[in-house]
Amino acid sequence: MPDARFKYAYVGFRCTFGVNRTRRGLKLKNKSSKCCNCSSSFRVVLHHSEYIIASHNMVHNHPCSRVYMQNDPWYRRLTVEEKENIEPLLQQSHSSDEIIMHVKEKYNKDITRIDVKNMKAAVNKGISSRRDIFEFLKSRGKLMEYYSDEPIRNSLTRICFATYEQMELYKQFPEVVGIDSTYNTNKGKYSLFQLLVTDNFGRGRPVLFAWTRKEFKRDVVWILDCFRQIMEDTSKTESFIMDCAQAEIAAVKLTHRQAHIVLCSFHVCRAFCRKTRNPIVKNYLCRLVQCKRRSEFNFYFRVISRLDANVSQYLQRRWMHRRELWAACFRDNVLTFGNDTNNRVESSHKQMKRFLQRSDSLHKSNIYDTKKKIINAGMDRINDKFGEVFANAYADGVIAGINRVLNM
Repeated sequence: MPDARFKYAYVGFRCTFGVNRTRRGLKLKNKSSKCCNCSSSFRVVLHHSEYIIASHNMVHNHPCSRVYMQNDPWYRRLTVEEKENIEPLLQQSHSSDEIIMHVKEKYNKDITRIDVKNMKAAVNKGISSRRDIFEFLKSRGKLMEYYSDEPIRNSLTRICFATYEQMELYKQFPEVVGIDSTYNTNKGKYSLFQLLVTDNFGRGRPVLFAWTRKEFKRDVVWILDCFRQIMEDTSKTESFIMDCAQAEIAAVKLTHRQAHIVLCSFHVCRAFCRKTRNPIVKNYLCRLVQCKRRSEFNFYFRVISRLDANVSQYLQRRWMHRRELWAACFRDNVLTFGNDTNNRVESSHKQMKRFLQRSDSLHKSNIYDTKKKIINAGMDRINDKFGEVFANAYADGVIAGINRVLNM
């Protein structure tokens, strides 16, 4: 019987440059592998209560110098004691370069940004359950949830949240609100809605976030009802800027009948141009959307009718009965603050996806939130010369926290 203190009867060791590890999981990018088919290895077996080398092949097909091997995970790996020593630095420092230089000077190890990110994720476990995340969000603002029996019983299908700073921001600029949704922000495949206002410097500022499993009319109606409850009074909102989604149009007509609906001119032009390949007709279609006088509108429509009868019939059947929603010449008295498109909301979605990904942990969102505050502090010093500016309440930490709930 072998000694019980020994766990294995034999162990095989191979060069790390000879093992080609495959990435597991869905939608993972294939990164370049360091594998070069190195056959160097040795085998250790248990013999009379001790390990001995039974066979070996120590010939490598690659250099074994420090320069070649320094980026290998084996040489970058920190001991438990070293990780405990740099733990305060991981919690306080927001610069990966600073941590990399500190480890290089103190332990003579070359770690990478990915190593720093993984160590921070292990240190900053913080909030791990849905209940803890919701308690954290409720301490920063107002949170509303909706549970449904589809697809499974008592499943979370809708979430709506706004910080106290966002509520104050809406009270300052309530006249024009942009609404739009985006995808690929969480593994649960929930759609993210943003409601956004325009401040006195022309910048888009989000005032509410919502996540829904579907984008039906009832989902958007629930979001706007939550928007009305959270903000307490939305009667001052005169216009909603949105794309051509029928669910959003019907929901706004139901919940905010006093407000005007302005369709994004970019999305309208794109919908028109899909019906023809003639560049001349496309040019007149865009002019039809953007012209400022009704006489020009009628002229462009007659030209389009002569050039392409099918496009003319499509416009009469689908769009002409609601031309006050998309034609600039029919909304002279509608307040928009220059928002003919919902590009500000689209830009906010783009910046969010640029810094935050579906697999990011909360510590990265907190770092990004701190960077945003530093940038906004510098912008506020500039804007103070022109007037009072409210701090940007962009709750990226909140977004990543909700995404973590949806990924559970």
